[in-house]
Amino acid sequence: MRTTRRLGIGLGLLLGAGCLAFWLVLHSKSVQHFLYKSYASPALETMGVSTDFSGMDYADGEFTMAKLDLRLHQKTIATLKGVSIADVRWRQGMVDVASISCDTVSIDASDTALFSEWLRGLPSDTPTEGFPLAIANNIIQFFEVELPNEQHIRGDLLTSKVSFSEGVACQALSGALTWDTIETNVHITQLNLGKSNAFKMDANINLGATVLCDVQWDEKSIRCDARVSTTQDFKLSQIPAEWGGFIRDVALDLEISGPSFDSIITTAQFYHQYFTGTAIAQLNNPRYNLKGNLHLYQEAYDSTMLSQWLTVPAMQAADLQYSIQGSLESGTLAYDLGASKGMNTVRIWSKEWKDVARLELNLPNFTQGPLSGGSVKAAIKPNLEALITDQGTQVVGLAPIMMFDDYSVRGLSFNWQHLTTKDSIWLSCLDSLMDIDGSLVAEQGTFKVQSNINALGLELLDPLDTGQILSARMAGLLKEDLTGFFSAQDILLQRPTDVVFINAFDVVHEKQGTGRRIGVSSDVMQGYIEGIFDWNGLRAIPGVLFNDLAGGPKVANKVNAKFAFEASTIDWLSQLLHLGVILPEGGYMVANFNGSSSTWNYSLNVPHLNYNGVEAFAIQGEGTKEGRGIQSMLKAGTVDGISTPLDSVVLSWDSHTEFQEFTAAAHVRDSVPTSLLAGVQYKKGSFTPNVLELQMGAHHASLVGASPILWNSTSFDSDSLMLKGTLGTIRLTGGLGELATNPLRLSLSNINANWLNYWYREPQMQFDGRLDAILRIDSYLPNLQGSGSLQWSNVQLNRELLGNFNSTLQWSTADNDIFLNGTLLQPGATKARISGHYNPSIDDLDMVVVVDQLDIHPFEPLLGGVLTETAGVLNGSARVTGPVENWEADGEFSLLNPSFNIPITGTSLSASSLDFGLKEQRIELDSGYWTDGTNSTAALTWGGIEHNRFSTLDFDVHLTADSALGMQLNRAYDSYFYGTGIVDGDLVVEGPVEQIHLGLNATTKKGSILKIPLDNPTEVETPSFLRFVSNEFRAPVDTSKSKSLEYFTTDMELEVLPDALVELILDEVMGDIISSRGTGNMRVKILEDESFELYGLYTIASGDYLFTLQGIINKPFELIPGGTILWSGDLYGAEVNLQAKYSVNTDLKGLVTNANYSNENVDVDLIITLTGSLMQPEIGFDIVLPNSPSSYQQELERRILTADAMNYQAFSLLMLGDFYRQNLGVQEGINLSESFTRSTSEVLVSQFGTWIAAGLGSYVDVELDYTTGNNPYNSLVQSGDEIRLGVSKDFMEGRLRINSSLDVPIASDGSSTLLLGDTQIEYELTKDGRTVLRAFNRSNRNDPLLQNTGPYTQGVGIQYRKDFDGK
Repeated sequence: MRTTRRLGIGLGLLLGAGCLAFWLVLHSKSVQHFLYKSYASPALETMGVSTDFSGMDYADGEFTMAKLDLRLHQKTIATLKGVSIADVRWRQGMVDVASISCDTVSIDASDTALFSEWLRGLPSDTPTEGFPLAIANNIIQFFEVELPNEQHIRGDLLTSKVSFSEGVACQALSGALTWDTIETNVHITQLNLGKSNAFKMDANINLGATVLCDVQWDEKSIRCDARVSTTQDFKLSQIPAEWGGFIRDVALDLEISGPSFDSIITTAQFYHQYFTGTAIAQLNNPRYNLKGNLHLYQEAYDSTMLSQWLTVPAMQAADLQYSIQGSLESGTLAYDLGASKGMNTVRIWSKEWKDVARLELNLPNFTQGPLSGGSVKAAIKPNLEALITDQGTQVVGLAPIMMFDDYSVRGLSFNWQHLTTKDSIWLSCLDSLMDIDGSLVAEQGTFKVQSNINALGLELLDPLDTGQILSARMAGLLKEDLTGFFSAQDILLQRPTDVVFINAFDVVHEKQGTGRRIGVSSDVMQGYIEGIFDWNGLRAIPGVLFNDLAGGPKVANKVNAKFAFEASTIDWLSQLLHLGVILPEGGYMVANFNGSSSTWNYSLNVPHLNYNGVEAFAIQGEGTKEGRGIQSMLKAGTVDGISTPLDSVVLSWDSHTEFQEFTAAAHVRDSVPTSLLAGVQYKKGSFTPNVLELQMGAHHASLVGASPILWNSTSFDSDSLMLKGTLGTIRLTGGLGELATNPLRLSLSNINANWLNYWYREPQMQFDGRLDAILRIDSYLPNLQGSGSLQWSNVQLNRELLGNFNSTLQWSTADNDIFLNGTLLQPGATKARISGHYNPSIDDLDMVVVVDQLDIHPFEPLLGGVLTETAGVLNGSARVTGPVENWEADGEFSLLNPSFNIPITGTSLSASSLDFGLKEQRIELDSGYWTDGTNSTAALTWGGIEHNRFSTLDFDVHLTADSALGMQLNRAYDSYFYGTGIVDGDLVVEGPVEQIHLGLNATTKKGSILKIPLDNPTEVETPSFLRFVSNEFRAPVDTSKSKSLEYFTTDMELEVLPDALVELILDEVMGDIISSRGTGNMRVKILEDESFELYGLYTIASGDYLFTLQGIINKPFELIPGGTILWSGDLYGAEVNLQAKYSVNTDLKGLVTNANYSNENVDVDLIITLTGSLMQPEIGFDIVLPNSPSSYQQELERRILTADAMNYQAFSLLMLGDFYRQNLGVQEGINLSESFTRSTSEVLVSQFGTWIAAGLGSYVDVELDYTTGNNPYNSLVQSGDEIRLGVSKDFMEGRLRINSSLDVPIASDGSSTLLLGDTQIEYELTKDGRTVLRAFNRSNRNDPLLQNTGPYTQGVGIQYRKDFDGK
């Protein structure tokens, strides 16, 4: 600052000394030169400045000088031309100059090093003396300063009242300057350069920017406060136009301070709609440093410049940190620029301005399309200046990592080369999810691309992708006019379940004469568009077609083109692009469009179209427009995926000269046959229905009369429109608005209410009856008033008569309320009333419903089968308020004499009354007492039912009782349990009506009988064809009690006490049942999949077991206390540990030889033990003599040493009631009479046949049977018992079978006679065994009716057998 001050003072003294010399000597140039050498030159030399001053000319009161050069170190730095000094006077001790003007002042400031050296060499400690000189005006007509880099400042300057008496003082300085493209006006209000080396300036500079500054300068310090504001006119040629928004309307606050020009600090704060920031510049000669920050607002990203690079629509603010260092002495410039946005940072730096710039991006949280983060390192060659000034530049870099949501790609390298007219980019990556290489070249408006995609994971680009891998070779070219081509070869799409391969996919856009052609050729699609068209014209075609078909005004369009496309199966492409459209192979479309002549035609065929789940099959269409005539048709075979599926739909248009005709026909796919045929003729201002036929099941309606309907944008009118049929009669007359001749009137006559079921589609709510209604709308738009009435006679709900319903309504647009009143009547009584209003403008409903003695049984289906056989009458009222789609009800009701059945448990409950309330979306049940209908035991109930405007029901009902009938179920085919349950405990019914859950925690009471069936289905036939079925148990089957239930679950915890009888049904038909009483904690579950689970340990206290062997044996066993049955889930997989005894009284002859034994009968207990699986237990036997001496028991055990021996004795005791003497073999002859005397009513089972077969080997099958003589024919035949021995043998691989028996009658004295019994021979004529030849010989001794005909009967016959359903 000190050197600059001296330069200013020196220049002022120079001008003052020159003026004084001119005034003294006028034309004397020698005098002028003498004065200059004496006064001005020494002052200039102290500053290192010299001139070529040689004198001035004087004429007419003015001094003039043609040229004056100022030199600095012998180099000319300023040239003044055309200097003129006018009206010089001596006034009050001062030389008073009226004005100084200068035609041209040229200053060369291009050599910054020379000026720097000069400024540093100026003396700063010698004050400059003043001159007694004052100049009223100073005019420089042309002023020019040459700056470095060929920059110039040009303009005119004018000063006012410049005084040199004490330094230099200027009251005003103004001028018009141009720097680069900046045209500026400068006005400095005060400028003082005091003789004490003080400087003060107040300035207002308008450069397209406004500068307000206050400068103070003295020996001790320099201080400047300035405010800079740019305007919309501000611009610099070096700054691209798209950056203009960043340099206009900037506000800059500057504060400059320091002890001297060699050491100053400048602080700046700037403000803009795009940014704010600060800057601190520090000069410590010769070093300088600049640093600061810049905060970018959202608006900066929306500007023209940044929006081209950053496509994310919602960028957030960012912060830029920058640092620049350098040296005035060496001319070096180092810079370090950094930007941050959240965790994302960008940095560019270099040690020298001319050096290679380094770029580093760290973007851990950067969202740009599918990219979510990454990092980049690059070098900018040769330097940043080349990039900014659009010179040849190369950027080489590497992206170490790029993040794509949950995936990362590593090692992407790139190289960008920029020349004046050409840009080239090369990319390469070897990551497993991105294995690519390629290039892009842009030159003079042409773009060329080439790429090899070896593997690209599409999940990088699409978060919805399922793991597909794409590979292909691609190339393309695009010109400025958008012509060019794109080609992809060897396209392979690897999907999780299959692979898609496409040989080629080519797109070509080329010009053809005055038009153009776009062609697509590939394995999956062929097609083209050719003619005269542009993109805007193509987009407008749908609107043109719509206007033509709707009869609207003609829309101008210059497109004249032909379209043709054919597609194969591209469902994979739809899935890839998430289009929701599936097109199978075989679809095509051909069309021609001429906008100039307003003609078009088309033809299309799509075998199958699926769009977002809506499917249409066999779509065909064709149409033509010539002049004003249009014929068009579109039809589909079936349409699925919509609320009302269609079996067929046909739409057609037919345009004539005066009107157009539209027809639609559709058949609804439904259990109720439904079809619609509608046709209308229309033109501007009117349309006339010419056909309307509606068929809904047994009901139909047809158009029987229609007049034209006149319409415009605000009104319409119709004389009459009437539909009539079995459905009833519907008639519309009149209209609305200024066209209406009569009020609008809609009447319904004798409408079958059964038709409502088709629309409502709720099987729980089936309506019937007859409807008559009238709706009338009066007045004109927009002030309408309406009224109506409805009579519903013989209202039926679910085939139950409710009565007659009558209602009225009133409506007007003035208050926008609809008022409704309705009454349900039965003879002599009002059962229900409804009244209130609805405001559609604010969707506000306010209704009151009152019921009186209303039977609830018709509403039973709403319960979905949870409760049946409902009865009772309802009293109460409720208020319904809120929006129509979200109304709420509040009220109180009382149900008198309610009763119902619970199908799940088979029980019924009834009460004298039940009170409940409605609160919002809940039915709150008051606590009440119910009886089960058998023992009148009271049960307490409470809870509630959540509902969604009664469209759904969610139960939460509780019941508690101390002795109630909790179950009363008979056996069904699919029963897991049944019987009678009297319990003490708690029951809860919860869940939605479709998914009811029953929870029970109870203890059994006296009278409970729980039966668990474990037997299998049996086949019952006539006795002559009786056979046994295998014991493989059946799989679980559906246990649902109501078809309306989606599933029913149960969780019952039962404490079983000895009061309850538990029966395990092994074979109900044969009576094979385990009956017991005992204790246990059991848990029963029925799950969502309808499977049954049983858990718990049941301990036997008492009971019996009726042992049967396929109905041949019936022996009662007494269960021994302490046995257990353990269930672990599977009903049939229970583990048992049971003992039972069968008691007989018999002798021990041959088994006990004790001297004390005298062949008397003793008590014998046969103990049977069952262990292991309940369905296939291990069976063991033991024999106990409970009341005999222990010596008998010990000797008996010595006789029965093996398990086989024990089994023989067990079967003997079961079958004969006596021991089997092992020394009495069949071969030795046995006294059958003695052996069987105690079992004359019992039958010997097949085990004895096994004994015989053991002697005969496997040659024949042996059966042994014993029949008592006490038979029904005892009076007709000889009395006595009989043993029958059956023998059978197969021959010819089983096709020939001989069955024969020997009867051995046993007389009363024990003697026997061998008789031939029955003999049968069977031969299978066919291999499948269905046709059998049979011959027999049958004994007549057991048939008293045949005994007189002979001892035997013979016969022969043929049998044919056929099984149905595998039975």
